[in-house]
Amino acid sequence: MALDGQNAAMQTENYIVMPDLLATTQQALESLDTLLKEAKGTVKSLVAKDGRISSSLMEQHQAAAHGLSWLATYHESMRIRTSALCRPRISGHQGARRRRDSPYSP
Repeated sequence: MALDGQNAAMQTENYIVMPDLLATTQQALESLDTLLKEAKGTVKSLVAKDGRISSSLMEQHQAAAHGLSWLATYHESMRIRTSALCRPRISGHQGARRRRDSPYSP
């Protein structure tokens, strides 16, 4: 929601303030790191044959592969969000900033 010259204090009425947000997101990211590592191993064991990805096994376990890709995407978004919380804000700038090393930056 844009402030458009409104008093910033008015905007906080509709939001929950979490004083420990950084610690909470870092904890969540650590849990996601573990979950993603375990999921990769599990899916690899389902779709690999003789150390190589098998197209027939990949087809058979398609839902697991899609679930892994969703989890990896969610993990990456949390990593980026946590990283953004760690960076100091630019004075006078309240909007979102793109990461310079993001593959989506121009």
